[in-house]
Amino acid sequence: MMFPMAWIGEGLLYLAAFVSFKDLIRPQKRCLTALFLLLSLGLLMHAHSVCDFSFLNVVEHSHTQQPLLYRIAAAWGNHEGSMLLWVTLLSVYQMLACRSLPLELRQPVQVILSFLLLIFIVFMLVACNPFITTLIAPLQGDGLNPTLQDPSLMIHPPCLYAGYTGMAIPFALGLAALIQKQLSPLCKQAIQQWTVVAWTWLTLGLGLGSFWAYYELGWGGWWFWDPVETISLLPWLAATALLHTLRADSSEKTTLSLALAGFIFCLMILFFVRSGLLTSIHSFAVDAERGLLLFGILSMITLVVFLVWFSSPHLSSRAPKSPLLVMTRVVFSVQTLCIWMAILSLLLAIIYPLLAEQWGQTISISPFYFQATFIPLSLPILLSMGLAPWMTKMPAAAMTTTLAVWVGLFWWAQSIPLFGLIILSASVWVVISHVCFILKTGFKNLGMVLAHLGLGIAVMGMVISTYGTQQSSLSLTVGDKPLPVSDTGWHISLQQVHTQPGPNYTARQAVINVYDTQGLVVTTLKPERRYFTAAKVIHTEVAFYSTGWSHLYMVLLNDDQTPYRVQADYKPFINLLWFGVLMMVMGGGLAMVSRWIKKRVIDTPSL
Repeated sequence: MMFPMAWIGEGLLYLAAFVSFKDLIRPQKRCLTALFLLLSLGLLMHAHSVCDFSFLNVVEHSHTQQPLLYRIAAAWGNHEGSMLLWVTLLSVYQMLACRSLPLELRQPVQVILSFLLLIFIVFMLVACNPFITTLIAPLQGDGLNPTLQDPSLMIHPPCLYAGYTGMAIPFALGLAALIQKQLSPLCKQAIQQWTVVAWTWLTLGLGLGSFWAYYELGWGGWWFWDPVETISLLPWLAATALLHTLRADSSEKTTLSLALAGFIFCLMILFFVRSGLLTSIHSFAVDAERGLLLFGILSMITLVVFLVWFSSPHLSSRAPKSPLLVMTRVVFSVQTLCIWMAILSLLLAIIYPLLAEQWGQTISISPFYFQATFIPLSLPILLSMGLAPWMTKMPAAAMTTTLAVWVGLFWWAQSIPLFGLIILSASVWVVISHVCFILKTGFKNLGMVLAHLGLGIAVMGMVISTYGTQQSSLSLTVGDKPLPVSDTGWHISLQQVHTQPGPNYTARQAVINVYDTQGLVVTTLKPERRYFTAAKVIHTEVAFYSTGWSHLYMVLLNDDQTPYRVQADYKPFINLLWFGVLMMVMGGGLAMVSRWIKKRVIDTPSL
């Protein structure tokens, strides 16, 4: 019997709660909470990896036939385990903050983070303990959700949660500044440093989630505007606005409001995703008790923030001292205002249907709402981003090149609607402006330039792939001549459909040859329909061929009768989206490293 292992895990949670409570009274630099939570998470991962079915969590989410990779990832592929991962990452941030923040900031930040940790550890012990045991260990478990049996599960949730929990440090610094009734330059530098860290992880997590939806869900899109996807944008938008206000040296009120709102949005995500209020493939659980407790936590923390905010004196707003600073503040104020409006439009799309449901009405927010509200707000943001690196005098080369490309776009991309062309033109402006900035100044502010370049390139990929996708629904029979995929020049033919055994599933796999305009085979794609024996569900596994920047994307729609139906999509320049996200992450990472090096140089005493 392995019951003692579960008892050890639960005991580690109690120790973490005790240390967090102790740090509220007398903060210690050792931060043992992180050690206890890391050990408990490691114990849960080990239990999943060896299929220790004395753990109820392992019984419900693991299976002996699952590959080892998915058994380990199953530790956080569920509500209880993911909550443990969330709290563990928060404790790691607390430990890092304790070791890196200046002494005058360290103690209040540690107290606030200890308070947050204590709340969530108690919540886990009361409502979602991952170390509950079974009276009689079964011989087999239920297995992980087939949709989650993908390598991205190993890295997507940890990256996204690292972004969510990373917003806790700017939150703690902002709350400490309100309590101390001043936002010192040292505190602003710390907020900026840790917001860059959180923003980078959020960008990577959202990018990985978008790519996972693209190739795993089988519908061919990279963003569905599903409620959970929508709400996950809120902290990223708040962090983005916060970085811009800090760079523009905006008012303290604006800076602190964004620092506090960013983490409150993360708490909202916890509540909505785990309460069952939002119906989504990303939702973890439908549990009224957990939802009520999380709503209580969210309400309590939000109430505390409001009480501290209104009890503090009016925050200062220094006037800029030069025309350059005036222009900088105006540009970034426009960006911040548009981001706030975008946040409000997303909140309305999430909350209004829930309120309407209480009134007996059923309202569904379609993608058209976001095309009419959220996307237009991105236009002034993109236009102002093109001005961001210059501020003084825009070089003629950047303007001339942009105008020439715009003319070419309106001639070449006639299939794209006017509004799509306008957004595409704005993204081209961002890219050309920053490329010219690099050519003129070298690698000055390279982190910011890469992040802006990445966003411009990603938007280009979004627009072109969205409006330029060519979709074909084809009926294929083995031995038939190749059929065209719309007007792309590609042809496909079915070679065979056969049964392919997997570790914990049986797949029906189609072998499809892809031909170019000259009739030569360029690749063979093998889309599948997998039958998972434990879950007793069928899951579609797509296949795609990358042709430089574009994709030929294929889905097998049926496998039980001929002719076999196949959906084939040609997605032009879709790789620009992923390449842009990668550049944004590189820009954030470079900014983190440069700030760390600069801090080390400043802190190192001269000989």
